Amino acid sequence: MGCSSDNIEIFLVKNNVSEKKTVSGDVVKQNIDSIVKNSSEILRLAISDDYMTEYYFNNSLIEINFNEFKEINSPATGRIEVNKLILPLTGDLAPDSISGVATLILYSKNGLLGNPVRIKNGYNYINNIKTLFN
Repeated sequence: MGCSSDNIEIFLVKNNVSEKKTVSGDVVKQNIDSIVKNSSEILRLAISDDYMTEYYFNNSLIEINFNEFKEINSPATGRIEVNKLILPLTGDLAPDSISGVATLILYSKNGLLGNPVRIKNGYNYINNIKTLFN
């Protein structure tokens, strides 16, 4: 994906209160690459900016911001340039610890990609990123 050693801003957001970490891209690159590689399908659920605003206020999530657009190539989306990844932790889009399935929300040059992406085995990768806040 090309995170290299660029700094990445990661936020742990709980009910619209965020904790920020700036980390080396190398620290999270492997987990992000695994999340992208395991993104298996685009969900039929359409989400909007209003939905995301509500989600920030009522749930917990991880937000990953890149200092420039990064090209990802996932089975679900194909090639797309993104500058923000959202990984829901609670709520309707929360990861499932039993099946391991998780959800990824992408922001591209056109803003919010209107359909979330399903991540096979995403639960563990998301927890690995979440440990940066422990």
